[in-house]
Amino acid sequence: MGKFHENWDGFIPLRDSNNKVCGAECQGCKKRLVKRDSDTLLNHKNYCKRTKNVEALQTRDVNVQSSDSNALLPRSEPVDDSQEVETSNRTSLYAFKLIT
Repeated sequence: MGKFHENWDGFIPLRDSNNKVCGAECQGCKKRLVKRDSDTLLNHKNYCKRTKNVEALQTRDVNVQSSDSNALLPRSEPVDDSQEVETSNRTSLYAFKLIT
């Protein structure tokens, strides 16, 4: 059996009926790739990491936004009529109106 290049880490080789490698399956997102050269696998691996990082970043931003909403605004700043705030125990967003 031949050796795989270094970018196969994180992929499962797909084999045909003759037991030849005909593709690769990403273990993260389960996407099947026909091309299995080093550049294609590396690009997909980086894309999967970026997607996971963006999802984690969006979740963290929502949590930070909800904790910042508890702070009082000074009177000199204009107040927006409709702000969205996420409660810590629910995932739905509620709109509320600040009374000045």
